[in-house]
Amino acid sequence: MPIRILFVIFLLVSFFGFSQENSTDIKKCQQFKNLGDKYFAKNDFPQAVAFYQKSELFCDQFEKAAYDKLVLSIKNSLTNSKDKITRSNYIDTLVNVYSRSEINGFYDQNNDLVRATFIIKSSKPDLKKVDDLFVRAMKNKSLSLSETQLTLYFSNLYALYQGIAKEEKSVFKRRLIKEYFELQQVIVNQNMGEGTKSNLDTYFNNIIKDCSDIAPDIEFYINTLSKTEKEKHTELSNFRFILEKNNCTESSIYKGVIDSLIYIEPSTDLYLASAKCLSNRKEYSKEFSTLYFAKKMAKDESIIQEIDFLSALSLYNASNYSEAYKIAITVKGKYYGESQKIAAQSVIMSKESCGENSILQKLNLYYALDLLSNANKAGLDIQNIIKEQIAQLPTENELRSIKLKKGQQVTLACWGIQIVIPE
Repeated sequence: MPIRILFVIFLLVSFFGFSQENSTDIKKCQQFKNLGDKYFAKNDFPQAVAFYQKSELFCDQFEKAAYDKLVLSIKNSLTNSKDKITRSNYIDTLVNVYSRSEINGFYDQNNDLVRATFIIKSSKPDLKKVDDLFVRAMKNKSLSLSETQLTLYFSNLYALYQGIAKEEKSVFKRRLIKEYFELQQVIVNQNMGEGTKSNLDTYFNNIIKDCSDIAPDIEFYINTLSKTEKEKHTELSNFRFILEKNNCTESSIYKGVIDSLIYIEPSTDLYLASAKCLSNRKEYSKEFSTLYFAKKMAKDESIIQEIDFLSALSLYNASNYSEAYKIAITVKGKYYGESQKIAAQSVIMSKESCGENSILQKLNLYYALDLLSNANKAGLDIQNIIKEQIAQLPTENELRSIKLKKGQQVTLACWGIQIVIPE
């Protein structure tokens, strides 16, 4: 038989076979789809799922309406199922159907949040896909995250972070920090519950455990701040919060954050934070200068008294005892006791320069003890300091040697006061 004839026969057989097979597929596609519609109308959703899936196998083009019915049938079957294995199978099926409908161009992005939730619950969750869906959903103005979805989004980020390669963690951690602050703002703006905030804190605290975990990232962010003053202030305030939370208040990066905030919008609170940082860094002279600006802005009397106490303490720590005394002696209210203690210690530390000889210098201790007594009455436990100073008081013989006696009044020139030597 000529080759040309054989080739023609081959083409006819192939075409006939293909046409017959294609015709069969079209019939099965429609047949199973009709059965799916039948059981869907009867609310027999498990059967509807089975026939819609069979139909999809044979249909050259499974249209959007069919996908919608299949998705709804799976969801209803899932709702009505009590068996754990069956429910798991339905969840996996739903996840796969969403994927196929997206490939075919029929997927509705308004389902992103629901779809992400089902992927998380599936037997083999694709965490990257979940993240992509959440990110896309948050850009969709017609969608908003519930408290549960917000927690799921951040917990999924945490899971992704745990699983990525070590060399990629630092970059991903910066995203986690950024998302944490943005989601905290969402919680505030939408008046979400304390439990949701606590959930985010738990995941965040598992990543950021101390100053060394956060300081390098904050340093990176300082160079990528927003252009507008308002946004920059918010970002810097977030950095301040997390640095304080992780005991970074002695770091130079914390000082830089506070100084930047002061530059944008100075306040008593910021000056006090700066002063505390300088105190922690033992930069007492700078601390005192910063407290000066804090006091200039302060309006509340209790805050002013606190600033005076801190100013006296900074001067004392800087070994400027005479100036520390002058401020400490004026403080009232809540910080009265602590300030009286600072005044007393300033007198004690200065005694060697307040008197022509060692006995006259000891007279200053009577005044120091009066101040310590005030501090003790205010509630401070300073009995050990009091006992130490009593042991150093001049004896009766020492007093007689400089022609003084108990009950006599003397002037302490350094402090500009008169005291009576106690009986």
